[in-house]
Amino acid sequence: MPSFLPIEEAYAALQSAGLSPQMIQEVLENNGYSLKGISEKTGYTPELGPGPKRNPLDDGWEEDFHLPKLLGDDTGNQLHREENLLDNFAEFPKGIEGIGNEKENFPEIDLPKEVIEFDKQYSTTSKADLLPNVEQADFTEEKFTGYFLNPDHPSGGDKALVFEKVLGYNKNNWQDLKAEMQKGLLKYRCSRYEVTQHGEQFEVQMMLKGPTGRYAKVKTAWIIDNGETSPRIVSAYIDK
Repeated sequence: MPSFLPIEEAYAALQSAGLSPQMIQEVLENNGYSLKGISEKTGYTPELGPGPKRNPLDDGWEEDFHLPKLLGDDTGNQLHREENLLDNFAEFPKGIEGIGNEKENFPEIDLPKEVIEFDKQYSTTSKADLLPNVEQADFTEEKFTGYFLNPDHPSGGDKALVFEKVLGYNKNNWQDLKAEMQKGLLKYRCSRYEVTQHGEQFEVQMMLKGPTGRYAKVKTAWIIDNGETSPRIVSAYIDK
């Protein structure tokens, strides 16, 4: 025959099982006890915390309940819920280390102020502002290795020396500079346009980073020759 306990003994049994007062209240309510009865007969008041113990017979309240049911699966589930909450909190990263502070996720963190300001002025989100037919841009190797990266060129020698000193580009890694310029053409708008007897000329200013780890403003000149559709590079130099 199942055993039944008065509420104060059940409360004590749940207390000895390690349940918090809030959990004990929930268990007792789930087994048919009113909030008023629980707070008055166990000494626990949700708003005020533990209070003075009362004799459950003072007001004639004698409701019993089945202890095995009280300490059965439902109580176990509640204990598991409390443990799971603690486990869930443990899964959250502690401190700022876990908030995805990888620098690549926040590229502006390491950018110099002048780079950020330059990007604000010259970057564009409209394809209409880019070099016309930018996907067809012709980066002639001879212009790189024979002109503005050639320190021996009579008029381009100075450009080559500055490119190597500031950014670290020279004839040997000209393709790296080309790759940076290709990205720049897709980011920065045309800053000047002119029609000449030879064709349409354009200027694109871009902020480039070199193997030295430094940034520099580079002015690039382009032309779409008469009768052609593809822009080709004419000149490039670091602009102070």
